[in-house]
Amino acid sequence: MRKENRISVTIGKRILQMFGQWGVLSAVYTFCKNIDNNLLVESIKWFLILCAIVITGYYLKTSLEIWRNYNSFKKRYSLDLTGKKVSIGYEVGSFWEVVDRFKGDGGENERVAVIMGVNNRFCIDKDYINSSSLINNYLSILSDEEYQQLTSKIHNQLKHLVIKHDINQLPIYPYGTLCTLNPSKDNHYEVGLLAMCEPVNSNIQGKFASTRKDLIFSLEKLFEEMSNHYTDYTLVIPLIGTKSSGGPLTHEEVAKYLISAFANYTRINERRLARRLVVSIYYKDFETVESIMEIKRHIDMECGMGSFSYSKIKSEIERDIPTAEAV
Repeated sequence: MRKENRISVTIGKRILQMFGQWGVLSAVYTFCKNIDNNLLVESIKWFLILCAIVITGYYLKTSLEIWRNYNSFKKRYSLDLTGKKVSIGYEVGSFWEVVDRFKGDGGENERVAVIMGVNNRFCIDKDYINSSSLINNYLSILSDEEYQQLTSKIHNQLKHLVIKHDINQLPIYPYGTLCTLNPSKDNHYEVGLLAMCEPVNSNIQGKFASTRKDLIFSLEKLFEEMSNHYTDYTLVIPLIGTKSSGGPLTHEEVAKYLISAFANYTRINERRLARRLVVSIYYKDFETVESIMEIKRHIDMECGMGSFSYSKIKSEIERDIPTAEAV
């Protein structure tokens, strides 16, 4: 169901307020017309006209500012977290377009990293992973030599974490395992691969599954590890684990969870998690601009001094846990 277009309602209410104040001025003038002093009545009339002009100018100016901000916020938004030297925001566009917006953005002391979901085998064979996944997009820019080096690096970095091997002799790693990769020669960002799903069937390629609880567990592990890897980074995270990519979570659930979890872990950690969190929102993932405005309001709440919602959001997401396909 489409949500009410609150920007129209907001501006409509302001117009009604303006008319209401005009009505008050009109009533004052009607009352003053009974005064016998014509000069005084004329002076009052022009004073009230001046007041009406000022009121009209004020409402026009502020309504235009609201509309301009609205059109800006439907593309991007960022806000500093109260009491912390970090910011939380979102960018709307394709994931790689969003990542490219931060080329050279942070200067010498700030770098860019992206997080992508991957299966808990850390198998990145192109015949094994989903052809429409972000990890497949990322691999497509690598040369054969870089691909082989990447595969070796992943398993060398994680070999001490192997739980067991599956029927195809692929190593199985715990949910929430994070593999960090340096930029390749053709990109400017580091990559974090997060184990958050597993194959639906060992004989079916490109199909993976997870539960809400496992996804939240994986994301929690990411936030627990974040300060060890990304404290000086701009961290770009897409809406991973959502229904549009086969996962069990809605886009709004993932966006709000990432925002609340980042704010929560930033508050309780002595060390900064990252310079800024950027939630990457694909423009087709939200039905209306108002849905994106809901994410903005959630950022405002978490970054301000209002009530914090991490525990509530976590418990709501973990309810009703059917297995579903994931990224």
